Amino acid sequence: MDRTHTCRGETMPRRQKKRKWRSAAAHRLQKLAGDPGTVEEAIQIVTQWLLHDVMCPPTDLEALGAKLNVMQLVEADIHTPAQLHEDGDQFYITYSSQLPFTAQRFAIARMIGKAVFHATGPHCPTKGIEFETLCDMLAAEFLMPTEHFERHVDPRVSIHNVVSLSETFETSLTATAIRYARHPFVSVFEVKGDHVVWGHGGVQKGSIQQLDIELRALVESAMESPFEAPQTFFSAKKPWFGTRVLEWTSAGPDRVLFLVRLLRREEKESSNKEASKTPTGESMEFAFLDELETG
Repeated sequence: MDRTHTCRGETMPRRQKKRKWRSAAAHRLQKLAGDPGTVEEAIQIVTQWLLHDVMCPPTDLEALGAKLNVMQLVEADIHTPAQLHEDGDQFYITYSSQLPFTAQRFAIARMIGKAVFHATGPHCPTKGIEFETLCDMLAAEFLMPTEHFERHVDPRVSIHNVVSLSETFETSLTATAIRYARHPFVSVFEVKGDHVVWGHGGVQKGSIQQLDIELRALVESAMESPFEAPQTFFSAKKPWFGTRVLEWTSAGPDRVLFLVRLLRREEKESSNKEASKTPTGESMEFAFLDELETG
């Protein structure tokens, strides 16, 4: 019997408050991992177990799948990103030939995530909102495992580091940036035309009119010339109170990926905007820097 599970495409779990998992899928995943404290920990434990002796980065998806009896990855002319096919006690994955390379890898990793649940025993869950979210999370961890990813993150936060990580892990720029946004005091967002299409850490989806005047002016300028040097801006709003640095790079036609980070000490010393900073803003910013360096 051939059972097919479709993949929704390249999506990434949004950074949000700790959630309560209630589904059978979440319960099974935690049990498989030895009942750790959280689902997120369970995903890391399962990934570490599966990636033992598997080349990474980039993750060797064929070797990873083989550990779950996924014996073939087949490129096909299909209308969904990927499908997991069950045939007896083995599986094979078909993935769309129409997808970009990094999207193909995410789609395959997501199907391998679905295969994980078959390792939890008979009558495993195959659908549901939490089930689909867990497959997204497993795929992201398979492709950018925490231990390996953190080892490759440059302590000096920059958009260039995001691009480099994307190339190293063979993941999309968007997926890599969202994963990178777990770094303390980093915000990332993407703009297409005059709209923020997604954002993590301070910028919400919607019109760029929501942005501070100074930040909006820089964003509008970057949309016209997406290859200029980083620029500083002052924000009176949380979470960026004080002087921050905006970096960006092209993310495709009419799309630009932005990163907001702290002003480095050496940049602060040479900044010609030093005089415009208030004492309160200055003291708060150094507190953030001290916390980042000691953390």
